[in-house]
Amino acid sequence: MTYKNLCFIGLIIWLLVVGVGCNNDKKEVTTSDAELVIRISKEPEKINPILFPAPNAREIYQNIFLSLADFDPVSLSLEPVLIDMLPQAEAYGEGGVSFKIKIKDEAVWDNGQPITGHDYAFTVKAALHPQTGATAYRAYLSNISKIEVDTQNPKVFTVFFDNYYLLAKETVLTMEIYPAYHYDPSQILSKYDLAVLKDEAQFAQAVGKDSTLSKFAADFTSTAFSRTDIEGAGPYNITTWETNQYILLERKENYWAAGSAVPNLKSIPKRIIYKIIPDEASALVDLRNGEIDMMSGLSPASFKALKEDTLAQRLFSFETPQLTRYYHFLFNTQHPYLKDPKVRLGLSQLLDVDQLIKDFENGAGVRLTSPVVPSKPFYNQSLKPIAFDLTAAKANFEAAGWKDTDGDGLLDRMIDGVKKNFELELYVAGAELGRNISLILAENAKKVGLNIQVIGKDFALIRSENIATGQFAMVASLASHDLGYEDFYQKLHSDNAVPGGSNNAFYKNVDADRLIADIRTEKSDKNRMKLYLDLQQVLYQDLPYLFLYVPTEKIVVSKTWEPLTTTKRPGYMPNCFLPIEN
Repeated sequence: MTYKNLCFIGLIIWLLVVGVGCNNDKKEVTTSDAELVIRISKEPEKINPILFPAPNAREIYQNIFLSLADFDPVSLSLEPVLIDMLPQAEAYGEGGVSFKIKIKDEAVWDNGQPITGHDYAFTVKAALHPQTGATAYRAYLSNISKIEVDTQNPKVFTVFFDNYYLLAKETVLTMEIYPAYHYDPSQILSKYDLAVLKDEAQFAQAVGKDSTLSKFAADFTSTAFSRTDIEGAGPYNITTWETNQYILLERKENYWAAGSAVPNLKSIPKRIIYKIIPDEASALVDLRNGEIDMMSGLSPASFKALKEDTLAQRLFSFETPQLTRYYHFLFNTQHPYLKDPKVRLGLSQLLDVDQLIKDFENGAGVRLTSPVVPSKPFYNQSLKPIAFDLTAAKANFEAAGWKDTDGDGLLDRMIDGVKKNFELELYVAGAELGRNISLILAENAKKVGLNIQVIGKDFALIRSENIATGQFAMVASLASHDLGYEDFYQKLHSDNAVPGGSNNAFYKNVDADRLIADIRTEKSDKNRMKLYLDLQQVLYQDLPYLFLYVPTEKIVVSKTWEPLTTTKRPGYMPNCFLPIEN
């Protein structure tokens, strides 16, 4: 029996004898030899924030990579991390802005080299490099016109925007910084200005003359730099990665920020182990046996059952932070059956979302009508959630030309001169909740004459084989957003409605495009608020997504730990977990 199991059994006995108490006077702990074990349901494809900012990867890389500033997990305000103070925007040129930044003097990489503006510039260039495929970052960083590093003190640098941009400060400050010496030892990108990487013609010319540009992209996107040879400014390193078993992070020795009060810089547990356990039932067994300390993303049924269990109440704490994310079905708005908004409205009327929240979330969910979560101040409260109504749904399908003309019980219509029944495929990954809701949608669809086939598939394959290529009709999906204002250019502007682009709905609307562009450049908060409301009204009429609801996160933590949970993604900060000494 392991030492950890013995400790856990001892805790059970102690809890049963004396009950659970709380010592508010305990000393602040800066480090501990304790080992924190966290269950994750799926192994991340890679650990490289620029290339793969997915939720399951974020859980791990938040401990490895740092940004200049980040949203505080408690106050939710933007606070310094690698810098001493937040920069103020200064006027630049005709309508542009600039930010002068100084990185902390003591901030160094693992080899002892200082973290400088050159590392920042390298990171921006790596994301903008067309061959790295960093589409999630490119749309934001392309607004940066240049970066100047102080020749006297490379820890000081200035970032320039030729034009005002809504998320300029967040773009500058919240990107994870990479060490240039590690990821670009030959200093390939240092030879090129941002303009070359941002302009297709200039880049093509540069690649024709310099093959090392392509070599850099191949190296940067390699398995080594995303799995076995990873380095950031954060307090932990990956020391072991056993495929489909676990990922082990260990606290850095002689870390430059040891003892810091900044949440992102803390490294209280000596080790953080992410055990990969796809099956929730198996994970719950390990949780009860003391083999893991924390689980997030529990199904509502399991969370409720565990929370109502008397012994579990003594052993675990139950956390429910409200995250900025939501469930939805992604429509391919260019699919021949789904081009008409009346069809997308009819599909939206096939689900009783209020009942889904009761059945699957025990009532702990908030309906939404747009891609803005209701907790944000610019959510359009005037938009009424679409009601469950099979009769109205069928009427909308008929208005779009779908009728049962041959009496076989299926709606049909002529498309390109051929009669087609309304039959489409709905892709869903392995999550039980997504599959259950998809099956309910398919069952209700039958009642009005539609045939929706639910197909289970690994989401990595759905993304690469279906979403990226446009070869899909619907996908059950989860969207996560950061705090602060939203820039919908990536997700909803027609510029990105291309195969491999970031507009996965392939949504095109000239009014939405105009509003999205105006939001990005509007300086007045009052005017921007109206633009947000107007954009949501357009999306409400067009429905590029079938919007469902915002859930609460469901986290269970052993009472051997005092957790730090937060609205900030991914809902918890394991580097800040305090072991409870008894």
